[in-house]
Amino acid sequence: LSKGEAWVVWAYPGFAVAMIALTWIVGAIAGAIGKEEVIRQGHHFLSLGLLLLAPLCDTLIRSTVRILVPPMRGSGARAVEAYEAAWHSYVRVARVVVFGAIVMILAWLWDVTLFGADSQGQVSGKLVGALLILLFGYVALEVASLVVNRKLANETAVEVADEALEVDEGPAGGSVSRLGTILPPMSWALQAVIIAVTVLTALAHLGVNVTALMAGAGIAGIAIGFGAQKLVADVVSGVFFLIDDAFRQNEYIDAGGVQGTVEKIALRSMLLRKSDGAIHCIPYSNISSITNFGRDWGTMKQVFTVPFDTDIEKVRKIFKRIGQDLYDTPDFTDAFIQPFKYKGVSQVNDVGIVLRGKFMFRPEKAKQFLIQREIYKRVQADFAAAGINFARREVRVSVDTHGAPLSDADTRSIATAAAASEAAAISSAAEAAALAAKSKATT
Repeated sequence: LSKGEAWVVWAYPGFAVAMIALTWIVGAIAGAIGKEEVIRQGHHFLSLGLLLLAPLCDTLIRSTVRILVPPMRGSGARAVEAYEAAWHSYVRVARVVVFGAIVMILAWLWDVTLFGADSQGQVSGKLVGALLILLFGYVALEVASLVVNRKLANETAVEVADEALEVDEGPAGGSVSRLGTILPPMSWALQAVIIAVTVLTALAHLGVNVTALMAGAGIAGIAIGFGAQKLVADVVSGVFFLIDDAFRQNEYIDAGGVQGTVEKIALRSMLLRKSDGAIHCIPYSNISSITNFGRDWGTMKQVFTVPFDTDIEKVRKIFKRIGQDLYDTPDFTDAFIQPFKYKGVSQVNDVGIVLRGKFMFRPEKAKQFLIQREIYKRVQADFAAAGINFARREVRVSVDTHGAPLSDADTRSIATAAAASEAAAISSAAEAAALAAKSKATT
């Protein structure tokens, strides 16, 4: 039970005693002033019974909703939250209908006229009409929330292994569907429209000149629009991003140089959570382009450098065996679209032969980095078993002594020259890397 429902349970005995005492007092007063027909018709007892049964009707409502509402078809925390919200919306709508009917019956029993011909009747009629408009607006608000939550309750979240949460990059979970992404912002906008229309209609029914209010609101909106052009640009850009289906909740994206998982989508900005836990709030108008890494399929490429004398065919067979073994592993099967396979020689440089392999994966499973780790581990083990070494930068010195043995001095001299040459090569590589990084940063 909620806090409000628990309070009703606590207050019901006192309420029942107060209603019984009030019924006795009303009956005594009616008899004293000559209204014996009230006692004779038993309207006071009928009213007492309705009032005492009202809390029991709430229990009946909750039980009926629990029986009639179909079970949840989706899965995940988001679907559970939406299903519970929809269930409570059913209960609240039923409460409005049932308890509204009880109030109407009580008014009929006591001959209370809601609309009359006199000035007092007109005032009471306007008040009651405004209350009914607010009531219908509340029901419309609950129905809109109910429809949205029923759709969200059918969303199925992708189950992600606990190990996938330990990766240092990429999404921690599967993406939400397009419907699940755009429904919450649409729901907020629809509820705002319903509230505005309901309040204006109720005020108009009471005789308030809403035309002046709307004109004033329009002028204020224009003034705010000129003063908050950035806010308007954020909202409009966000609408078009959602229409284009550029990103969804829980997808891993690059938004203007900031990479992270889409954690929340708001009206003017979105929240990106990076792998280190930091959250970036990015206004939509600041985003010039979006790179989405979590949609439909992805390709993971891996390169390995081996010495020049390596048997390439042997490497191809090792890659194929590793790819098939991982594809047949139950923990990884659902994440693969194509298994890891050998893709040929990428390049030949001054270190060795660069061999390339790749696999295709489903981003929503968030297992590609786990597979990448496993491939590196297995390649290292299988290369060691096959006698294949990874190439590394080295300096080779060829000395022609014409058959004469080298002296200790010659050996030391050659070692010194080789060390100097290797240091120069490393320094050159470091300078090239720094220059490339500086060029990239400037760009």
